[in-house]
Amino acid sequence: MKTKIKRYEHAVSWYGEIAEYIRANYGYPDLFCDILAATSPRVAISRNWSVANHIYKHWVSGKGLDLSQCMSTHAPNVRRAIRGEPLSGPKVSAFAANLKGDMSRVTIDVWMLRYYGIEGSVTKKVYTELAARVTDEAQEHGYAPAEYQAIIWTMIRKQYGKKFRSFLSVADVKQGLLFDIYEE
Repeated sequence: MKTKIKRYEHAVSWYGEIAEYIRANYGYPDLFCDILAATSPRVAISRNWSVANHIYKHWVSGKGLDLSQCMSTHAPNVRRAIRGEPLSGPKVSAFAANLKGDMSRVTIDVWMLRYYGIEGSVTKKVYTELAARVTDEAQEHGYAPAEYQAIIWTMIRKQYGKKFRSFLSVADVKQGLLFDIYEE
C-alpha cells in the first residue's frame, strides 16, 4: 500500500496550490473559497470553478447575487458564504477549510466513499467515522489528513479512468479565467 500511495504523492499539493492561487488572485479569498465549496457537491471540477467564478465576480463587482448558474441545492450555502456565515454540511465546510489552507480537515465526497466501499446516503456519524479513519491513515503514512485525502481521491478517480485534475488545471493561471475545458 505504501508503494501505491507514493505513486500518487504528486496529489499532496492539490490543496496548497489552489489555496496559494486563490490568495494571490482574489481580493476576498475566503469568500471565494466558501463559494467554491458551496457550489462543489455533485459538480465536475471545471463546472464548479466556472460557477463559483461567475457568482464571485458578479457579487464583488456590485451587480448583486446571481445564482442562475448554480444548482438550487447549492443556493443556501452560497447565501451563507455571501453573509460570512458558516457553511452547512460536513463535506462543504471541510472543503472550504481545505481550500483556505487547513490541512487538518478531511473532505469526504463521492470518490472517497467509493474508495472505502460506502454506498447510500452518508449520515453525520458515518462522515465523522470515515474522516477519523482517513486522519489515522494519513498519520500512519506521514501526511496531513487533507493531503492523504487528495492522494486517495486521485487514486480512486484513476481506477475509474479519470485523469488527475486540480482547479489549476481548469483555471488560466495568468488571468484567472476559465479555460474551455470540460471534465469527461
